[in-house]
Amino acid sequence: MAKDSKRERRGPMARDPKLDSLRVEPTGKCWWCGARADSQEHRFKHSSLRRVADGKGPQNVFKKSDDYSDVLKSLSKGSQVRWPKNLCANCNNVRSQPFDYAYDRFEEFLFAHGREMRDWERLDWSTIYGQEWQQSSTDLARYFGKQIGCMLTAQDLPVPGELIAFLDGAERCPSVCFMLFRNWRGVAADRTMRRHGAVDDGLMSFIGLLPSTAYTTEGIFSGVDYGYHIGYVWILAQWRAGTDRSSWFEHPSIDVPLVNGSLRDQLGWLPHQLHMEYRHLSSVFRTFVGKDRKARPES
Repeated sequence: MAKDSKRERRGPMARDPKLDSLRVEPTGKCWWCGARADSQEHRFKHSSLRRVADGKGPQNVFKKSDDYSDVLKSLSKGSQVRWPKNLCANCNNVRSQPFDYAYDRFEEFLFAHGREMRDWERLDWSTIYGQEWQQSSTDLARYFGKQIGCMLTAQDLPVPGELIAFLDGAERCPSVCFMLFRNWRGVAADRTMRRHGAVDDGLMSFIGLLPSTAYTTEGIFSGVDYGYHIGYVWILAQWRAGTDRSSWFEHPSIDVPLVNGSLRDQLGWLPHQLHMEYRHLSSVFRTFVGKDRKARPES
């Protein structure tokens, strides 16, 4: 069993029975402010899903997860795109509006710079947010902090008090570390897709949640990992009770490390890379043969 210091890894966040002893009784109240919970937060922003759908509706968006593997039925409602009702409408639609704006600008930037950002080892927040970089990068972290709260409440797990204080306006959230990474496998896939024109925007049109894990310390809920990706860019947030770590909004520029890029990882990814190249060559060959046959005069 893997451990984080004295923390025991308790399995993925997929209603794992190992988490049952940690769950709290549902209250039907907004986990943020305590009002009646009557609103559902999107797991993926509606605007993001519309961009992925590219004007073709939910039938153009395929989702694969622990409990679903099919095209979406809707871009705006349903358990596959929304968390359960665990926020009030005011918190979900008014108080968190600056968080949504910060996320929108971040996603638009990644979408516009997806080709060149593959090679960026550092990110200067002012290139996205200008002089207001500190407030906006903090609100970006709060957007994902809100997602963590919705995810935990959906699992009937308690939301850390420091996280709620951060959403309420605290300058820091010491026990939650917000980080950015580039996934090497995603970078390689993006290059292949753009080179062959398979998808105009490469991998940046692929969004999703990464596997989440909960931790305990001496039987007490003490940590959780939350992950989200936009193309090859990974957004990771780690809550570890009782810790004090720095997050991205505390620095004007940050490292964007490359993960899954060791020689072993690259060799393990090679079959997938070759498969993508083979599929492209097969498609080109079929197209060429079809055109050649149409061009031949009948005998």
